[in-house]
Amino acid sequence: KENPRSPLTSLRPGRNNRLVPPRCLTQKGESFHEAMAGILVTAQVFGLLPVRGVRRPSPLDLHFERRSSRAAWALVLFVGVCLVELVSLRHMALTLSADTFGVIGGIGAATAGAVFYGNALIGALLLYRLAKRWPRLMEAWFDMEAMLRKGRPPTLRLRFNVLCVVVMVGALVEHIMSVLNAVPVFINVHVYGESRPPPEDGKHVVDTSSGAFFEFLDEYCHSSHSFIFDHVPYNVFTGMLIFVMSKVTTFTWNFVDLFLMLVSTGLAERFKQYNAIVFESDVAMLNKEDWRELREYFAVLSALTKNVDANICSIVFLSFGNNLYFICLQLLNGLSPGNTSWLATVYFFYSFGFLLGRTVMVTLITARINDLSKEGLSALFSCPSETYNVEVARLQHQMASDDLALTGLRFFSITRNFMLAVAGAIATYEIVLLQFNVAISPHPTDLPPAGTAVVTASTGQ
Repeated sequence: KENPRSPLTSLRPGRNNRLVPPRCLTQKGESFHEAMAGILVTAQVFGLLPVRGVRRPSPLDLHFERRSSRAAWALVLFVGVCLVELVSLRHMALTLSADTFGVIGGIGAATAGAVFYGNALIGALLLYRLAKRWPRLMEAWFDMEAMLRKGRPPTLRLRFNVLCVVVMVGALVEHIMSVLNAVPVFINVHVYGESRPPPEDGKHVVDTSSGAFFEFLDEYCHSSHSFIFDHVPYNVFTGMLIFVMSKVTTFTWNFVDLFLMLVSTGLAERFKQYNAIVFESDVAMLNKEDWRELREYFAVLSALTKNVDANICSIVFLSFGNNLYFICLQLLNGLSPGNTSWLATVYFFYSFGFLLGRTVMVTLITARINDLSKEGLSALFSCPSETYNVEVARLQHQMASDDLALTGLRFFSITRNFMLAVAGAIATYEIVLLQFNVAISPHPTDLPPAGTAVVTASTGQ
């Protein structure tokens, strides 16, 4: 006999006989699928997650097609980044094997470009693979939202918009400062009206005969990507390719972290909604059917969390590995001796602070899933013996034993304790890198000055 209180009684059949909620069960625009629409459209401009139907109200309209304009555009940008990465890898291999390795910037200058563009390539590949699974994942998420309809649903759209503004505006400011830091001569000549200084021996001479933009492009590329032109000649085409691909790569790096924040927020807010249902209920008055319903709610949330982790655990691993590398590199660069301009100093501290803050945000927001999945246990332990039954026991056991968290390829789980482990790893690696750089450098002054070439290379900008 059908239980009239069952959360599944209001669902209607959908594609492949999946249960799909009617529109009245979710606030308009507040489902996870709808709240993600804006940022996914923006991501597709940069060739990421090429899925059709992201702006449709139902996830049943989501489709991934290899032969589509979105997939073709993603392939074009992927090839462009791949070209820059191949040159970066060649530079890294030649630099690491050179006799002058210790004099020309150390391990940071040798590896930063290859790691940065390699991170973008891997991130684009992982998101492309996720695009194939995204429609099914969003259907499962939508089913969960239909089932967990008690209590007040979270206002995801507002939260997502705030996160997007904070991360992307911060990234835009950092990127503008990076560009300005890379063209000091252009700024002095065209903004402050100073005369161009005479060329230094062994330094690239900027072509000033083709107009201000091409002069800017020339100085920018040779300042931020000088390692590229040790292997390929500079012309307008290579300059524009580097300029555009560096922007695509910078967006990809920031989007990967933002994507993890949004997915984690969507899951954590549903656990928060579930906990509110549990704590607002009078546990002494709940019968066996009530407890069964609460257990089923938690089981659905648990299954969805594991489903999400199975699909994005590689992206989590990439995000934390990449951020750990660049935090260590920025610290190494900042602790190295050298004189820099005030703009380079301001850029270094802002860039490092933004990178560190973004990493902390990803960790804390993702760790909320684990925290909130255990929060309801205190209410279960207060259940009186008169109403304690097998459903309460099953729910207690599942909450206590089910370690729900996003993982990095299941090598590590993102919890609050994980942030302390990352901090310890950064301190350890930094000491090793400092000793390594000092050991390979004949003179301390051979290390690059803080805020200059290595910092610019570390952001790929």
